[in-house]
Amino acid sequence: MGSKEDVDSLTRLFEKLGFSVHLKQDLTALKMKAFAEEESKDLRRGMKETDNLDMLVFVILTHGGLDEESSSDKIYGTDGEFLHPQKIFAFFNNDNCPALMGKPKFFIIQVRAVVNTFGKNFWQN
Repeated sequence: MGSKEDVDSLTRLFEKLGFSVHLKQDLTALKMKAFAEEESKDLRRGMKETDNLDMLVFVILTHGGLDEESSSDKIYGTDGEFLHPQKIFAFFNNDNCPALMGKPKFFIIQVRAVVNTFGKNFWQN
């Protein structure tokens, strides 16, 4: 199944389950981070409106791999730059997003692995 089909299937699924879906596609690493930060800020600003919010599901479909320097996961934006998923998670922790305090935060990150061979990155199916 291709990425477009994955996006369509996930959108239909979560809408059918009653979720409000905010879809962004083809983002650079910086724009992925900015989108997560803005969503977190929107939730903080509308805390009274989030009383009926049951949980957060945040899905990222992209390329990724292992950061050899820090031995942690990394995800790539469309610009080839990367960020660590922990930066996304942090926007929704209890300190940064009290509107979600005590509520489940479910992150789905589907990556197509990048393998570094002789200093060059190759996409691995």
